Amino acid sequence: YLERGLRLTRALLRMNVPLVLAVTMCDKFRKRGGKIDCKRLGEALSLSCLEVNALKKWSVEEFLQSLRALNRKDVKWSGVYKKELLQEAYAKGRAGRFSERLLRPSFALPIFFLFVIAVFWFTFASGMPGAVMKTFIEGKTALFRRFCAEKITLPVLRTAVDCVVGGIGGVLAFLPQIACIYAALICLEESGMLSVLSYATDGFFSLFSMTGKSVFSILLGYGCVTAAIFSTRTLEDKRAQARTVGCLFFLPCSAKFPVYLTVLSALFDNAFWGAVLLYALGTLVGLFAAILFYRGEEEFVAEIADISFPNVFFALNKLRFLLKQFIIKVGVSVFLFSLAIGVLSSLSWRGVCGVEESILADICRWITPMFYPMGIKDWRLAFAAVSGFLAKENTVAILQTFFPEGVPLTLEGAFPYLVLLALLPPCVSALSACAAELGKKRSARYALAQTVAAFLGAYAVYCIMRFGWGAWCVAACLVVALGGLFWKSARKKRKNERRKT
Repeated sequence: YLERGLRLTRALLRMNVPLVLAVTMCDKFRKRGGKIDCKRLGEALSLSCLEVNALKKWSVEEFLQSLRALNRKDVKWSGVYKKELLQEAYAKGRAGRFSERLLRPSFALPIFFLFVIAVFWFTFASGMPGAVMKTFIEGKTALFRRFCAEKITLPVLRTAVDCVVGGIGGVLAFLPQIACIYAALICLEESGMLSVLSYATDGFFSLFSMTGKSVFSILLGYGCVTAAIFSTRTLEDKRAQARTVGCLFFLPCSAKFPVYLTVLSALFDNAFWGAVLLYALGTLVGLFAAILFYRGEEEFVAEIADISFPNVFFALNKLRFLLKQFIIKVGVSVFLFSLAIGVLSSLSWRGVCGVEESILADICRWITPMFYPMGIKDWRLAFAAVSGFLAKENTVAILQTFFPEGVPLTLEGAFPYLVLLALLPPCVSALSACAAELGKKRSARYALAQTVAAFLGAYAVYCIMRFGWGAWCVAACLVVALGGLFWKSARKKRKNERRKT
């Protein structure tokens, strides 16, 4: 997209900013039949233009030498200057009021939120394609489970097969809804709206000590937190990266969709609004957590991409790849986990037995007391929550296996349990990604702090559900007081940073 990339370059040239232009991906461009002459392009723009291959050391060194030759003494570069520059670079290449309005937060943000609500409605609302396909797959899975139960006579093998079919089938039932969410994210990215959104939300994210650059990682986190954490390496400032990762730890990924809906479906006929509230809870807590990691502000600069209709075939191919990765993950992790659960739940230390006398039940009864303060005394529910540390799909597999008729929870017990599931740390792969980006110690601190916060939050919700409006008022006062203290502390830190600079 050479024309798109040169808009910012031309705006910089008009302001007499010294430049060296690097043109990358030339080899792939030529394979597609394209032709490019970097020397002539540099002459046309009156600057040094180089073809750069990041995989070749000599090419990078040549580009580095050209950068060192620049004279930067007269260059003024502030945060406000950058935003004005971006807006000018975007507007100069446009000839339409709609595109210019997209840069305004008052115009872009409502469109974005309406888009998100429409996607959620299309995905979760009763009678919509996402919910209809989910019901269809659940019905076929139930028929196959009954068929296996009738044909297999060996008790241990029958239990193991039932766990595997119930676990994998329960997770795959949510595949249509996950596909809808992935498709929405792909459309945002491929249409160029994501870069406009990052510009429009920069002011909003500055309230939480982040910049508009974080919006890509946060939106990606709704699909996969692991991939989102790896995407934060594009943030130049390590402090900004730490804040964004701290926020991502609380975001509900696509693997949590099935978990929420499995529990909510046992309580409500339409779980749409419950899922929306849980997503809002995770997002708000994540943004609040970002304030705790405040360590100074980061300057924002980014290029705004072309707004265009996404390539349908490319988007479908990308969606196919993402769904394939999800199915492979389910096929490997959930299969092995469900198989192990099936065997351990049908054997005791003496031989074949029922579930309540099994090895699995004996092990899980050691962790169940941690769930007593939230009104949960069933070891199966405790085990389902803890198993999510390996993969969130495991939680669905266990709930579908042990409670095929629905999770036996009342509102008083379901709300604290859902809060716990919403706030618990992400899976092992996300923790490994955090360790790779920020170090093992910080990853462990994040996970430990979030686990403690999740259990305390669940305990608090149970007390509120149990003791009524008085507890609600006390909890609201505590939240407001703590929020005010943290907000005041963050503002004080910002003032100190400004004084230093």
